[in-house]
Amino acid sequence: MDDRIDLLVKRIKSRRAYMTNDFFQGFDALKGQSYKETFSSDSFYHKNAAAFATLLKKIEKKIFPEELIVGWIPDVDEKRDREMDEEYRKNYAIYASEIKKGGITGHFAPNYTRILRDGLKGTYTEVEKKLRELDPSVPENTEKIEFLEAARDSMLAFREFCREYSLLAGELSENGAAGNRKKELDEIARICAKVPWEPAGSFHEALQSVFFIYLGLLLDIPAPASFGRLDRYLEPFLESDLSAGRVSMERAMYLMRNFCAKTNEWLLSPHSIMLGGTTPDGLPFCGKVTSLILEAVDANRLINPAPGIAICKDSEEYLWTKSMEMISSGFGHPALFGNETIIKGLLGIGVSPGDACEFVHSTCTEITIPGKGYIWVTSAYINFPRVFEYIWYRGRDRHGKPAGIDTGRLEDFNTWEKLVGAVKKQLAYQVRQNAITQNRLIWRRMIFDPKPFSSCIVDDCIQRETDITKGGAVYNFVYPQLVGMANVVDGLISIKNLVYEKGEIDLEGIMKAVENNFEGYEILRQKILNKMPHYGNDTPEPDSLASELYDFFCGEVTKYRTPLSMYYPGFLVWMYHLRFGKECMATPDGRLDGTPVADSLAAMQGRAKKGPTAILNSVLNLDLSKAVGAAVVNLHVPSSFLSGESERKKFSDMIKSHLLGGGFQVQVTVVSASELRKAQKNPERYRDLMVRVGGYCEYFTRLAPELQDTIIERAE
Repeated sequence: MDDRIDLLVKRIKSRRAYMTNDFFQGFDALKGQSYKETFSSDSFYHKNAAAFATLLKKIEKKIFPEELIVGWIPDVDEKRDREMDEEYRKNYAIYASEIKKGGITGHFAPNYTRILRDGLKGTYTEVEKKLRELDPSVPENTEKIEFLEAARDSMLAFREFCREYSLLAGELSENGAAGNRKKELDEIARICAKVPWEPAGSFHEALQSVFFIYLGLLLDIPAPASFGRLDRYLEPFLESDLSAGRVSMERAMYLMRNFCAKTNEWLLSPHSIMLGGTTPDGLPFCGKVTSLILEAVDANRLINPAPGIAICKDSEEYLWTKSMEMISSGFGHPALFGNETIIKGLLGIGVSPGDACEFVHSTCTEITIPGKGYIWVTSAYINFPRVFEYIWYRGRDRHGKPAGIDTGRLEDFNTWEKLVGAVKKQLAYQVRQNAITQNRLIWRRMIFDPKPFSSCIVDDCIQRETDITKGGAVYNFVYPQLVGMANVVDGLISIKNLVYEKGEIDLEGIMKAVENNFEGYEILRQKILNKMPHYGNDTPEPDSLASELYDFFCGEVTKYRTPLSMYYPGFLVWMYHLRFGKECMATPDGRLDGTPVADSLAAMQGRAKKGPTAILNSVLNLDLSKAVGAAVVNLHVPSSFLSGESERKKFSDMIKSHLLGGGFQVQVTVVSASELRKAQKNPERYRDLMVRVGGYCEYFTRLAPELQDTIIERAE
């Protein structure tokens, strides 16, 4: 069409990368200003609705000359924000003091299908009807009315936010625009005056409606969001426009590239789309919009949107060939998911068959149901390798602070089984303490942090007359994540071999070695690193123990309930293997004090000696359907591994076999360790180099040096 897409991509790449706290602080400061005005008299429903409206009104609006899909989140480090920094901190403190959040919200997908079909006006009409029917003299209706009024006010504020873009487009059209751009701005003005309040009537209107709702969710929460099954709900609009001759595939691709580029207006966190998989009738799905999305993502080469491919037995060959083409080029997208494994897990926790096949990865890998699910992730991460510390010091950490339970004297662990039992007791205690803490935090959020706007775009909050934070959604997911399982497995196996089987050292000797960070024990450490069996190498002994501990953790997590639902287990690290490594003393697997722990469910960095097939085989010893909270495996392979068609075919077959055989999620970084080291030394030359981290894509040069080192170590 023209080169404006390249200008759009270039502009977005040049924007400052948001640090999450900056983003929260800037927006929550504006909310804090509103809180000061409303705190004394209003309910928290109205306070949050008013804060949302304040943010929508005050946030700057811009339309750039190269875009057709509009909506913008301003940079947080512009001059006006620096000047207001002190006021921001003060106002943010007012807002944050009310809400002890814990974990991360967002991550869910609105019911885009309903919004495109009925518009927000449909939900508004339903709210108004309920308000007319509810008798305010009935005590149990008081809170329902407060919630519904706040939901109504939030939708009206959001309608004005979208219409301001319509007015802005009209002003730009009248003030200097000419030719084709004037026509485009007039069309943008028309569309923004219509959607998302009214139903969408074209492919362009549908894309703009979805993007506006996405912006609303970001500004309401704010946190990463999912676009759900974008290809499924956009397919009817594209088919209708193509049939009527209103759009060509070339024009549709142009619009999709606009849309995909715009999803990077907030850069740091992934905003996911799930593609492929099966429909409620059991048939594989791959439509025209599916290919549009993948081709647009590939052409833009940006972090977002973050596509996942749900792989089923009869997936279209295009999904495989395009995925391998993108992955082998070193791009990093897409992530690949096991359709049957995830559906099995969802059915096991009570999700209906018709909803289970619609699953999405919330942003990285945590699973939710689009339009019907509310989710809290990282609630919380559990630092598994620290159980050794609690065993050594009988329920205390190395600084003497109570942190675990007293499982007895070391000399009483006269069998390996007793030691494994102590590890389980310590883990069970951590899971229980986590549930106690998280339940308190969830209770506080239910009181202080309702989300009336988000409640309007997720089923069945309005029907139930209940805010999304109080259980209004059809499904509620809270996902504790276990970090560092490979370190515990490798440490226990080393102790079994060296202490209980060979008698080369006693348990107290192991404790002294790790207390001294292996100084004076380097021969022991090298034996552990190079002579002991390690998880991730398709070796029965450590893989069997990993399965045992995995099942134990899953069983412990599901013993507990949140105020809204069950807890569901996950094994995602995001970046916490760095932070937890810094907190963790040396461990019996040879890991040194302060260094990162293992990344997700793959082997500990540097311990996988038999290649990716062995890693995937080790993981398949685990029943991954239990881990609906996340079960990601990060693979790093050199570019030479996928250099030819036959090599790519073998790699593709390996991944397909894993996912169809019980795999959950696999994501691949194709880059050599030497290339990564060059990027460390010359970051400006490698600004576009992407790698997979935790469950998402990120530019390598933006990562912390410690995280870069762990990726290099895994690539070696």
